[in-house]
Amino acid sequence: MDMKLAGPMDGIEAAGEMHRRRDVPIVFLTAYSDAETIERAKETAPYGYLLKPFDSQELFVTIEIALHKHKIDREKDNLMRELNAALEKVKLLSGLLPICFSCKKIRDDAGYWRQIERYIEDHSEAIFSHGLCPDCAQKLYPEHFSKKPAA
Repeated sequence: MDMKLAGPMDGIEAAGEMHRRRDVPIVFLTAYSDAETIERAKETAPYGYLLKPFDSQELFVTIEIALHKHKIDREKDNLMRELNAALEKVKLLSGLLPICFSCKKIRDDAGYWRQIERYIEDHSEAIFSHGLCPDCAQKLYPEHFSKKPAA
């Protein structure tokens, strides 16, 4: 992006608009190196700032580095979004959960006692299916279990 543009806005204003509207890396190419111009340019978060006259190899390298850094920044942003989403999931079932020692119902934030399965389903992505463990099956339906033969 050059600082001098034909039209109503200069290069810094145009870069600011591009930064707001689209996620593109900006490299400034300009003859201006005064403190005020540099401070204005910094507000657009450029990936480079080259002074004229410039060397074409230096411009090429600066653009290559800007594109690479932009790619890394996007990857970092995506990882941060994934990490924040994972942290939100971790927060779902953290803290103290009052549970009845007899029926195993959980007291929710509103003070109501609810089945543990319903509470966990509402606060996580878990889905329950039910079965009967061998110990409970024998306790509840002893008639279906034969006694061991005498040796």
